[in-house]
Amino acid sequence: AVVSVALGAAFVVSRLIARRITDPIPALIAQMEAVEEGDWEARVEVKSGNELGVLGRSFNQMTTKLKALIEEVYTSQIVRREAELKALQAQINPHFLYNTLDVIYWTAEMEKAPSRPRWSRPWPGCSSWASTMGKNSPRWAERSSTWRATSSSSE
Repeated sequence: AVVSVALGAAFVVSRLIARRITDPIPALIAQMEAVEEGDWEARVEVKSGNELGVLGRSFNQMTTKLKALIEEVYTSQIVRREAELKALQAQINPHFLYNTLDVIYWTAEMEKAPSRPRWSRPWPGCSSWASTMGKNSPRWAERSSTWRATSSSSE
């Protein structure tokens, strides 16, 4: 009888120890599945300092770093796309200006307008650089001063 009580007590104690060790595993698995589905806020509650506690703390650190890296990549993609958009705008604006002045000039030419605005005449070389330089380019002033000198000397 004493042996059976001792065996029963040993079984209960071993069962409690086994539960204490294995119970955190399903919680860790559930949080890993949450991260796998895109929940970067998933965390494991760490209650012990054993190997499962180390795994839980490492998992929490990993998800924190993972979230930071995803945000960094997302932010860098936004910055890159904004830079691409600005570059396209810098190419479109001078091209639009050139086309507008060209339309004004040729409309006046076709209508045989007696007085055509001097500024509407497309300047030499404009089409070659209009698509590659913006008005904020350091060479804008150089090109526009060359144009002013060319257009005033040719009239």
